[in-house]
Amino acid sequence: MRPCGSGKKCCQGTEPPAPTPTPASEHSAWERLPLAERTKIAHKVQRLDDLSNGAIDAIEAKRYDEAERLCEALLRE
Repeated sequence: MRPCGSGKKCCQGTEPPAPTPTPASEHSAWERLPLAERTKIAHKVQRLDDLSNGAIDAIEAKRYDEAERLCEALLRE
């Protein structure tokens, strides 16, 4: 149907098709993980992010011993 509601043939079939739902098998691996596992991974990623940002901040502040400690912790993680 035409947006104006006339139903004229000139506009029939020009509307975009409705989106089809994605089957569960096509969801990403992340979406298929249990919530507890996603939460655990998110915390690990946050820890790595904090360590790397801390190392950069320490280098910029010329606190090289602290930066080295943070880099070593980052490598262990």
